[in-house]
Amino acid sequence: MFKKEYPKTKFGSQNRGFTPSYFSEFNWLEYSIRKDSVFCFPCRIFGTAHQTENTFTVIGFKNWKKLWGSRDSKTKKSKLSLHASTINHINCMSRWLEYKNSLKQGSIIFKLSTANKEHIDKNRQYIKCLIDIVIFLGRQGLPFRGHRENEDALNKGNFKELCMLFSKHHIEFEKKYIFNSTNHTSWAIQNDLINICTSYVRDNIVSEVKKCGMFSISCDESRSHKEEQMSICIRYTNNLEVKERFLGFVDVSYRQNADALYSFIIDFLRFCNLSDIPIVGQSFDGANVMSGQKGGVQTKLKQIYPYAIYIHCMAHKLNLVIVDTCKYLKYLRKLFNGLEAIYVHFSYPSKNKKFNEIQNLLGLKKKSLVQLSETRWACRFKSCSSVIQNYGVLIQSLKEEIDAQKNKDVAEAIGIISTIKSVDFVIYLFILKEVLQIIHILSNHLQSKSATLAVSKKRLRKEPSQLKDFVCLSTTSASDDHTADIVETKKKYWKKKAYYNVLDTMINILKTRFSEESLQVASSVDNLLKLKFESSSFLIDHYKDLFGICNQSLMSEMSVLKNILGENSSLEEIKQHLILYDGKVFPNFCKMFQVAVTLPVSTAICERSFSTMRRIKTWLRTCMNQDRFSNLSIMNIEKDIPINNEDILNIFDKTERRIQLH
Repeated sequence: MFKKEYPKTKFGSQNRGFTPSYFSEFNWLEYSIRKDSVFCFPCRIFGTAHQTENTFTVIGFKNWKKLWGSRDSKTKKSKLSLHASTINHINCMSRWLEYKNSLKQGSIIFKLSTANKEHIDKNRQYIKCLIDIVIFLGRQGLPFRGHRENEDALNKGNFKELCMLFSKHHIEFEKKYIFNSTNHTSWAIQNDLINICTSYVRDNIVSEVKKCGMFSISCDESRSHKEEQMSICIRYTNNLEVKERFLGFVDVSYRQNADALYSFIIDFLRFCNLSDIPIVGQSFDGANVMSGQKGGVQTKLKQIYPYAIYIHCMAHKLNLVIVDTCKYLKYLRKLFNGLEAIYVHFSYPSKNKKFNEIQNLLGLKKKSLVQLSETRWACRFKSCSSVIQNYGVLIQSLKEEIDAQKNKDVAEAIGIISTIKSVDFVIYLFILKEVLQIIHILSNHLQSKSATLAVSKKRLRKEPSQLKDFVCLSTTSASDDHTADIVETKKKYWKKKAYYNVLDTMINILKTRFSEESLQVASSVDNLLKLKFESSSFLIDHYKDLFGICNQSLMSEMSVLKNILGENSSLEEIKQHLILYDGKVFPNFCKMFQVAVTLPVSTAICERSFSTMRRIKTWLRTCMNQDRFSNLSIMNIEKDIPINNEDILNIFDKTERRIQLH
């Protein structure tokens, strides 16, 4: 809208001023109310300082007498008309018109920037598809490459075949993959993407460990074709939830002595940025190179991490107890052919065909001892709520339970064992129960045929008469006189010759395999989780200096927590209260709780990683590079850790590539 009245200025005898009619003829004209002057809009906005005249850009024109026309006989033009015909004004008008057109249709720069952005988005979507293919193949443990990957090959490998599948359904992917000479699907790009994905997973694990402030380490070795691979795993807590993670394989084929294995472990921890975090426990197998107290790996590791308690794999120990018992059954079969069924039943189920009659009598199933026992391969850590740390109490209870059966009748012992529901060692008592059932059925069956024991025709050697009144502490050549009581039943005979021997063997093996020190650690952990301060002093005294724990404060915290939860509080209840208070109300006990659940109990996670090793590094993939093999193993084992393809793409973008991604 125009201003209705403009101020007047007296020129001679007339009052002159600006009139709105000028706007209709000169569309570039603008009027300043404050200065009461007119300006040229395009020259003021789009003109340069040395090209435009200051009258219509800075000062303003207000000589209204000469504005409309001039009485000059030569030009007869107004001041506005003269300005409109100048070259500078015409150039500024052109720039103004181009600017207005650009607002409607877009400028060339804008169009170029938009096209560039679309090009970048297409490139990013294409690389994201390649990343998703890498993540899929890595987590499924599938091979990437084929034997031949040229155009004539029928099978170019899973990676390129999946790229062909994507190109059938995505036009933009097809343009990038098929029609571009550089499609970023080479083995080098695959290795880069695999390495980035693995580093992303490992960095997540390391960040959780650093937040926890402690971890325990487990290592084990296995043969992979012509290589010796060592699996390195760690155990820690994340929000008081126990986490067991696989970090990678290390090729130790060059040397497997204690010094070399120790160096491999230390170098790998440095590579993972975990060398500065305290290790509270270490778990290896029973090999002397790992468990040796003078020159073993566990001893050398304690020189750097003095608080790392060594714990021999509990599941391995329990398995060895059953294996040793199985070996003893080989001796028992010499007593009577019927006991052959015990040995064959537990050790060689495939050979049971020659014992069909005994099998029908006993109703035995074809199950080997290894299948019945909870081996390292079958042992999986339960959740933290199942108190897996109380192995010391369980083993002690197992020894006491087996020892208690010696004073009971066989049938009564079978009934007692059948009522035991402890899932942690019921499998071992189940084996004992089966042995007792076989002895019980055999003795009753043979007793029905003969009321007395058949006497051997060979004359038995007796004790010398000179030793009649003495207690003999050493063995002699005398044989057992089982003919003294000729009416002794078969049932008593087998109880004496087989039943008691099996019980004594299992008790002795348990005492041999489980040292007092290992049971003391496990018992102390169990008592700590039961909020018993005095009974858990071994564990507290060992770690109090590492984490700056005050014994008096810890005892008070455990006492208060015990009053809140009661005597028989579960582990899950304790954990919920610690999470609820965020470790601020019970800081000392929260730290000791983390130590207790972080201590390793088994190397089962290392054994399970060997299963992945054999799936990934098959006979057809033996030439795989060690880094690629270890990285693919991490992606396959730790598949529960999410991988964001956008984050992987941003990391990939930081490297120099022949594709524009930003």
